[in-house]
Amino acid sequence: MNRLAELRSFEIMDTDPEIEMQEIAEMAKTIFNTPISVVSFIDDRRQWYKAKIGVNWSEVPLEDTFCRFTLDSPDQTLVILDPLSDKRVHENPYLTAADGIRFYVSAPIVSFQGNVLGTVCAWDHQ
Repeated sequence: MNRLAELRSFEIMDTDPEIEMQEIAEMAKTIFNTPISVVSFIDDRRQWYKAKIGVNWSEVPLEDTFCRFTLDSPDQTLVILDPLSDKRVHENPYLTAADGIRFYVSAPIVSFQGNVLGTVCAWDHQ
């Protein structure tokens, strides 16, 4: 089953918050000592936040998300220590905005079939 079909089969997009997912976001925030963390799922057009800490929005267009770089790397954690010099994201609106991202980390949420369905990520403005 391809990634998008498998994601859709779980029917998780646009569902209500869950305490367990919020706890995972809390752990990521604590581990990385960041003000922002999310548990997200990524379809063909957006990254949607199932749980979030430190942000008011609930989704980001796929082309604007750092997490899209995890979709083809189910075995790797993505760490961007200096987004300003990283060619993948150096023009991203979430980097160039006031209080832009200056540190970013995400771990893929991988299904039993090996598809990356989403991420647990954290970022900071410093």
